[in-house]
Amino acid sequence: MTTLSSSTKHSDLLHCSVTPQKMSPVAQAAVERTLQLAQSASPVVEKSSELYQVAKARFAALGFPTQKMEDWKYTRLTDFLQHEFALPVAKVTLSINDIEPYMPDFPVYSVVFVDGYFAPNLSDEMPKGVQLRQMQTGEPLLADAEDYLAEPFAALNLLLAQSGVVLEIAKGVQVDLPIFLLQVNTQPHTTVQWHHQVKVVEGAEVQLLQEAVALGEAMSSPVWNNGVMDISVAENASCQQLILQRLPETHYCFDTQFIKQAKYSRFHSYFVSTGGKLCRHQNHLLMADESVESVQNSACIATGQQLMDSRTDTTHGSTYGVSRQLHKFVLTDQSIGVFDGMIYVDRGAIKTDGQMDNKNLILSNEAKVNAKPKLEIYADDVKCSHGSATGQMDKDQVFYLQARGIKKTDAVALITQAFALEAVEEIASPNLKKLAQQAVQAKLDGIF
Repeated sequence: MTTLSSSTKHSDLLHCSVTPQKMSPVAQAAVERTLQLAQSASPVVEKSSELYQVAKARFAALGFPTQKMEDWKYTRLTDFLQHEFALPVAKVTLSINDIEPYMPDFPVYSVVFVDGYFAPNLSDEMPKGVQLRQMQTGEPLLADAEDYLAEPFAALNLLLAQSGVVLEIAKGVQVDLPIFLLQVNTQPHTTVQWHHQVKVVEGAEVQLLQEAVALGEAMSSPVWNNGVMDISVAENASCQQLILQRLPETHYCFDTQFIKQAKYSRFHSYFVSTGGKLCRHQNHLLMADESVESVQNSACIATGQQLMDSRTDTTHGSTYGVSRQLHKFVLTDQSIGVFDGMIYVDRGAIKTDGQMDNKNLILSNEAKVNAKPKLEIYADDVKCSHGSATGQMDKDQVFYLQARGIKKTDAVALITQAFALEAVEEIASPNLKKLAQQAVQAKLDGIF
């Protein structure tokens, strides 16, 4: 069966013309500042390439996304646009002692970046069968051009990302420890842009752990984090992924992933978000061949005025594909949650089994959630479902625990904990599962 690439859902953005949009003075100033950054940046994409030139022209004409765009209707960038960000001015040298507090308490292979730049002195040697190298200027990209251009912040990454690595797991290699990609932000009022590639070759297996943290002045200052991850999972290969987002609440985080799976492959991704002022995480998953399995779960816990946006765009491109998704939000104070999920079943993708569920727990009268699960099915003989439920704490559940001698505050905390932890319950690695649970629990401890 011939499958379509994910870009077929987009128009030919690489060659179509764009009409300049009217912008507010604040937005126009932000666009001009960003174009100046692009002028001085040395991106991994060739500046002379058609893709770079189109991305630059589109950004100059369209600017940053606005709430008039359907995909950005509930994600306001007003506050973000007020800030002036600079590129990191120099490569900062850190020691192992500086990053030790952010290392997990179990063995990993560490790949460390400081302000977006690969830090070999802080990184481990990779095991046999795992190749790690820095991305070169003009490195072939794994996703289609239209896929990058369709996502505003992924397109901006083409202009600004000055660093990235290529991680390749050789055929049949089963990596014995998780590979930990740690991004350390040290400089205030900067934009940290990175673009990584992960290639899991036929029959290989790997576990990925990813997190960004802040040190020094970056802990209390605005920082714009904008990353792109391209992942290819070859035939009969497996990739398990845990992403932790626990950045300070002065940071803005935009994270876009493009994943492509070959036949009989497995891709399981878990996203836990508890930090940042604004966080938008997106998976674009193309299940390109037959008998592919995927899991995409997220647990987002927001307090204060945090905004957390979790999105998936899953294309079943061939037969007998199985996808599972569970996305949970816990919101309190004046926080905002946004979920947007699409399951797209291509023509001929018979026997597809796709399930997507979104559940949201509201702990205050001011918190809001906007949920939009979607299905598009163009094949017969499929089994697909999607749903979303939002509500406050069930008083009967609280009363049930109180009747057994548990204080009300403890009862509410226990119910909330059980609700949120369900999203990470099926992580296969005991160490990664425990780490995800600890991240969720730490945030909840600050609420109750």
